[in-house]
Amino acid sequence: VPAPMGQYDLAAAFGGDVFFVVWTDFRNAASDIYGARVTIEGELLDPVGFAICTNRAYKRQPAVAYDGAAFLVTWMDCRMADGDIFATRVTAGGTVFDPAGFPVCVCDSLQTAPSIASNGAVSLVVWHDGRNREQRPDIYGALVTQDGNVLDAEGFPISTADMAQTYPAATFDGSNFVVAWSDERTNVAYPDVYAARVSPGGTVLDPGGIAVSTADGSEWVGEISSNGVVSFVVWNHDGPPSRGIRGARISPDGAVLDSLGI
Repeated sequence: VPAPMGQYDLAAAFGGDVFFVVWTDFRNAASDIYGARVTIEGELLDPVGFAICTNRAYKRQPAVAYDGAAFLVTWMDCRMADGDIFATRVTAGGTVFDPAGFPVCVCDSLQTAPSIASNGAVSLVVWHDGRNREQRPDIYGALVTQDGNVLDAEGFPISTADMAQTYPAATFDGSNFVVAWSDERTNVAYPDVYAARVSPGGTVLDPGGIAVSTADGSEWVGEISSNGVVSFVVWNHDGPPSRGIRGARISPDGAVLDSLGI
């Protein structure tokens, strides 16, 4: 997109026969949320992008998923002082249902770094949340229906283990949502990779978390995806025997299939 100033924080999803790319955009001398659609053939339908949310608040970190009816876009939003989680719905035709956005979570302290996954009927928005310990956040989530109804107004805890849990990523494995994150419960200086399954009804099936990787060094979760059965989480590994990108598969029953990482 050839727009002035900077464009950052890219995320993308597919649905309604189009790809939808979202980002943070500074063309208006403010941090706005913009998007553009791309066809399967690679045609850019919105050459300069279009505004998704342009209120005057500082906004960053958009994430997007297709919920079977529209794209659900979520982001970190500072309109109420502390960072909160807001969202809006956008059709495959490019219509923004909620230009001002609607609140997903506006609790005390900082909510940031959202990720989103959908099972085609309901979406799970996850984020790291400082309501319990601002400097040592936890992982929280909320379910959002296709009509934009937030089922968990204050969110529900997915992991509140000792120390910090940060930067979650979410997917749907055909049965449950799977959320992965970086976790400091065993070593503040060298976070590990943990995960948990969450049912479509919002039940956390692994309240203690699943240890995906506890290798030496720091491990920072990047993304997670699924083929509809098995999930695959990838992370940045900084430590012995070398730096690089590692990954591991997680089965539908929560078993880690690659205990040493790939």
